[in-house]
Amino acid sequence: METAALILDAYVQTGGTVTRHRPLEGLGVFYALDQMKMWKVMNDSGGQVPFLQAWFRNEVPADAMIPADVAANLVLRVVADKLKAPVATKQLDVCVSHDMTLYLVRDRVLGQAAEVADVEYLDALVAYEEGGALWLVSHHGEPVEITSRL
Repeated sequence: METAALILDAYVQTGGTVTRHRPLEGLGVFYALDQMKMWKVMNDSGGQVPFLQAWFRNEVPADAMIPADVAANLVLRVVADKLKAPVATKQLDVCVSHDMTLYLVRDRVLGQAAEVADVEYLDALVAYEEGGALWLVSHHGEPVEITSRL
């Protein structure tokens, strides 16, 4: 949330207009059903990336995390709904989330494994509409049409 505030402040200082900003639970760590258990399993796994790989393989306790495919589709629905409900004629929506969410969507939707597509500071995914379809892309690969996943 602090990152989003800094981005918005800088945009306004350069003459941009901000129409709204607010936290969305759907871009938080909603997929952690039991955060204490999640952190324990992550620690026992040897860190974030090994933990995420286990989650993606459905090897994390079901009472700790929502299934990865379900979580990824929920994130896509949140982003798609933002694109369907513009508040201005021309706009850019900046949705800030956690590195775990970026790893999740990259792996489950874009097929970019965590050990190959490392998440860096201010890393991003881009969702956009083109030709009546919804697309998602990261700088690690080509755009993927995600319309059918919604």
